[in-house]
Amino acid sequence: MKFFSFLKEEIHPAPENKVIPAEDFSHLIEARDIVEKANLEAKALKETAIKDGESLKEEAKKEGFNEGLEKLNEHILKLDKTIKVLEAKYEKKI
Repeated sequence: MKFFSFLKEEIHPAPENKVIPAEDFSHLIEARDIVEKANLEAKALKETAIKDGESLKEEAKKEGFNEGLEKLNEHILKLDKTIKVLEAKYEKKI
């Protein structure tokens, strides 16, 4: 048996009922409060997750940049060594 329905987030009795029993109305209010609290908590958790995600993204970006810079430096050192070896070879030939 249906005692009430939600319309535009308001409580209205079902068309066939004129009065909602107090106990049922009380349960409805409690349920609505629980849903409101859950929605607020979900919103807060979502905001926290977004902030955490953004900070993790920044950390990962910095970490990736540092790794790339390290590899670039390694390649530069290898090229420098290769240049020195080639210079030594060509100096011997001259």
